Amino acid sequence: MSLGGRRRPFAPSVCAIRRATQVNAYLFAASRPGSKPVGMTRKKPTPCLRSPKWRAPAKCQVATSAEPVSTMAMGHLRHARPPDESCYPPRMSRVRVYLGCSLDGCIAGPGHDLSFLEEHTPDKDAPEGLGFEAFLASIGALLMGRRTYQVPLDHDAWFYGERPVLVATHHALPPAPKGGNARAVQGPIDALVAEARAAAAGKDVYLDGGDLVRQALDAGLVDDLCLTFLPVVLGRGVRLWEGLQNRNDLEFDPPVTHGGRMVQVSARVVRRPR
Repeated sequence: MSLGGRRRPFAPSVCAIRRATQVNAYLFAASRPGSKPVGMTRKKPTPCLRSPKWRAPAKCQVATSAEPVSTMAMGHLRHARPPDESCYPPRMSRVRVYLGCSLDGCIAGPGHDLSFLEEHTPDKDAPEGLGFEAFLASIGALLMGRRTYQVPLDHDAWFYGERPVLVATHHALPPAPKGGNARAVQGPIDALVAEARAAAAGKDVYLDGGDLVRQALDAGLVDDLCLTFLPVVLGRGVRLWEGLQNRNDLEFDPPVTHGGRMVQVSARVVRRPR
């Protein structure tokens, strides 16, 4: 505000002056060796952001005493690193999709024929990309449809080791080949994914089967996809995206080309604000 064409000089408030005095006093005290200003101790670390019930074990609690004052005066708060992984909050399992398909998006040919998947093999001299064994190493449980489960039954083979395999079906389930661990489950897709996450014991969930993948995408439950496109256009068959209802935004990783024989594309699902 101007008075007679002249601007009123700035006058700090009493509170501002008091606060500045306190800061200056603290900095002066901090510059003295061996000093420990009162009231300037570090706060306790915040518990897990994902699980309010989680608390770090006693051995992992970070000390709450103040850092050396010369460090604090510069504004650097150094937190002690927990001694092991059990001190960190539990990680949420990811729901992951890993599929091979034709260039026109078919995961099976007419009559659910999968023979085209066996006609193409990766080039041994090409970059490996995300191989099935490397992908499976991060998986703690699988959730698949009944028709997908039929594939290892037909081949009398089991590809998943001791991992639990949850098969969505309303019918009795034949035993898994080779002593595999499989059981029937039923319910809405969110309940099935929750059950698979519990079975995964902190590792990721492998979601397999076109219908389940579409349901999970529509429900916003898929975290990432890895699709390997084979150099063939089937024209007819079971299309992965047919029947999908909702939009899903993706963030791509650089694709991996296997010597012109196949292209692997990995993408993370980007959550859109509602």
